[in-house]
Amino acid sequence: MMALLDQINTMKPWTVGHKRCPVCGKGATLYAAKSPACRECFLKALEIELIKEDISHWCWERFSLALSSLGTMKDRLLALIHFKAFQNMKGTAELLVENLGFDSDHPLAWYTRQKAYEACVFFGDREKMLKTILSTKKFGSWQQKANMVKVCWDINSESPKVIKFIEQMAADPSPNVRRDVADTILDNEAAWAEKLCDKLRYDKNPLVRDIFERKQDNRETGYNPMPYTRREEAGTTGRAGRVKKQTAPYSKMEAAISYHCDFSMQNQVYTLYLSHLPDLLGKNKYTEKKYTPKEVAALKENTKDACIRLLAAAVSNDFLFNTILEKLPEEVVKLLYIIAWECEECESRIAEKKLGQLMEKDLPPDTVAGKKTPLSKSVENDPAYFMFDIVKNYAYYLNDSSSISINYPLLPFIKKRLPPPAFARLAPLTDIKGRVEQVHKDAQDIFRQLPPILSFIAQDNLKFSKNGKNALKGSLKKMANACGIDEFYIDGDNELKYLKTKLLADFFSCISPWKATDLEDLPGFLKTRINQYFSFKEFKGHSSRSMFAHIKRQMEECDSDNAEKNMRNNFKKVLNRLPEEKWIATCDLAMTAFYDGIHFNPFLDGYEFNSLYITRNLPGFSSRRDNVYLQQLPIMDIQTLPYIKAMMFLMGALGIVELGYSAPENTVFRQYNKPWLSIYDGLKYVKLTGFGSYVTGRETRFTPDITTPSAEIEIDEHKTMLSIYGNDPVKQMALAAVGQQITNSTYMVGYPSFLKDCSSRKDVENKIQFFRDNIIAEPPPIWERFFNEVLARMEPLEQVPAMSVFRVKPDRELLTLLTSDNILKKYVIRAENHHIVVKTSDVSKVKKRLALFGFFVS
Repeated sequence: MMALLDQINTMKPWTVGHKRCPVCGKGATLYAAKSPACRECFLKALEIELIKEDISHWCWERFSLALSSLGTMKDRLLALIHFKAFQNMKGTAELLVENLGFDSDHPLAWYTRQKAYEACVFFGDREKMLKTILSTKKFGSWQQKANMVKVCWDINSESPKVIKFIEQMAADPSPNVRRDVADTILDNEAAWAEKLCDKLRYDKNPLVRDIFERKQDNRETGYNPMPYTRREEAGTTGRAGRVKKQTAPYSKMEAAISYHCDFSMQNQVYTLYLSHLPDLLGKNKYTEKKYTPKEVAALKENTKDACIRLLAAAVSNDFLFNTILEKLPEEVVKLLYIIAWECEECESRIAEKKLGQLMEKDLPPDTVAGKKTPLSKSVENDPAYFMFDIVKNYAYYLNDSSSISINYPLLPFIKKRLPPPAFARLAPLTDIKGRVEQVHKDAQDIFRQLPPILSFIAQDNLKFSKNGKNALKGSLKKMANACGIDEFYIDGDNELKYLKTKLLADFFSCISPWKATDLEDLPGFLKTRINQYFSFKEFKGHSSRSMFAHIKRQMEECDSDNAEKNMRNNFKKVLNRLPEEKWIATCDLAMTAFYDGIHFNPFLDGYEFNSLYITRNLPGFSSRRDNVYLQQLPIMDIQTLPYIKAMMFLMGALGIVELGYSAPENTVFRQYNKPWLSIYDGLKYVKLTGFGSYVTGRETRFTPDITTPSAEIEIDEHKTMLSIYGNDPVKQMALAAVGQQITNSTYMVGYPSFLKDCSSRKDVENKIQFFRDNIIAEPPPIWERFFNEVLARMEPLEQVPAMSVFRVKPDRELLTLLTSDNILKKYVIRAENHHIVVKTSDVSKVKKRLALFGFFVS
């Protein structure tokens, strides 16, 4: 499934086969002709390639040609995917509308119309798009008309012009258009829509009538989640002839609540949380609907019908909903935030841990049993949780597991009504003594370590694994010792060893070339490079994905520059929130960022994100592993918080923040057989340093309070020996790169030491130039002779590719023949240990000559 863009212009029709797709593992019918993947997987992979393609070099002429009748399928799809680059051009809207009816025998024709529909809906100037559609007089196909109806409906279904256009399309000669009109307006409760539906319900074409019949079948079989009641049945008599009490029909919202919310503790829910609402509704100040005294009186009765209507009114109004929030217990309100914003459906045990963490205390103990009440039991037995739903998971491998969610119809309204959470705020501290095990203070070590770090990497001393992704532990140890890096963790798990060195190595190994003069102002040099990192002008090889090692099955081929830019820009916003000289909890920092809409997601939505998971110990089975997909987990805990902690460790290594941390531990989520989710879970608090204020622009000047190390190199004029006096790690690394240390201050330079890590003549020439740049530009004559000898002795052996080597069997007659026959002696060169060498061009001659004597060579 590679290079799909190069195939689609000549793509063959879909093939039919009832089998399982080898990519997604699902049963499918349609498959791509030259690919094992099903149609859905093929289109997902194709869309990734389309999104990653860059058309910034396109001109208007090419864009308009791509969307014309002369455009190829590849260019047409690229133009529809990346239309925003040209949406301000005069003719773009007309081209997109024209492609709503793209008709071709190409297997991707329907996919093209779908992308044209999406482009029209997401067009920047919606009024212009609407005007373009409504002013269209000539239509290309019935598909264009149907898609134009859908676009107008999605943009503004209440516009009188749109309603008039839809009514015109409802009278179109094509039954396909009338069918799509019916399907579009079927669930709308407006009077004009119901009138039009009544007309189309008895359309002369069965294709149109079938829309209403299938809808009716779904309602009767319970397929549709909304119960169906005929209008004419309202107010009918029962079996005994008793007249049912006349009640106003439910609105769409009320009907949804009636179906999904059972109000098992109706009396308590009404009394404690809803009984105050009828008086507020009676004032007719808080809702658009005007309530009559009779309606208010009915709502003051403690009935399920009153609960349904009051809750529907409350979730539709900010003020009314806030009056309910004020009456709910604090833990219930916080649980609303967790479920509404972080995870729409969550395991109850996870929600319970998160709630306890948020409350900074355990859940209230059961006064009878003296034990904690499980959240699942609280939802079932406490009326305060009436907006939640609990579902038991009966999977055999999950012991006593249940999922908690907000009742289905309430979720989007509650998410909209919830005010900014009071708990998502920064609480500065002046001291964190006793709260953490270790503090990484602002010792300005980075300005002492930076020159040797850059030199160590520049000399190719940093070695990576075969895939080139991870620095080897031995190389990190060498770097830590050579550069004097003090680690975050001295003891502990193997994954924590050389953590600081690894962060610095990964960061500075992506730096662009620098000059020695750049390091004369170390704070200015580092500030410039860090700001270039945040603006994505530098360190482009440093990927934010590396901070999410706890997330499995990542697809690096889905990486994008735009996602990386957003990650860096969003983290800069978080960094700028830190106050000066105050400690801030990383949990508070992550929570304020999350609830302010700052997210950290480097993964491709849909195609990649749906396959990502974390590992954990299976609940109830300590030795078994369980994979949990990200789409089932709170974003804040799995992505936002781990990323901020990881980046703050990097900022601490760069001297921008001080760190307060302990051994990594996570009480909510843990990797399989680990006490943490991410190795950065130990970070608890951060504080901006003086250099951090300089980097973030709060200070205009910064002078490090460190002593620059110095040393002198003495070069011997009589033998290839170097000596160093002083302590300068950069110069010591330079001597170690060319010589072998024989005393603490003396290095002997010979062929083995000078040629180490060299594999070609170019490497040797670079090593000589390195000597001149870092030790002495014009060395004494003995050194020049040494360099000339090294170069002269390069490549002493020359490989002859045109020669073939054979091993001769220990046959006396054959050996005699090879040494005595005059013809064979012309072509055969004797070698040691029964070997002969023959020119490749003469091999056939030797074979023929040997064959004359009965020696056959295949």
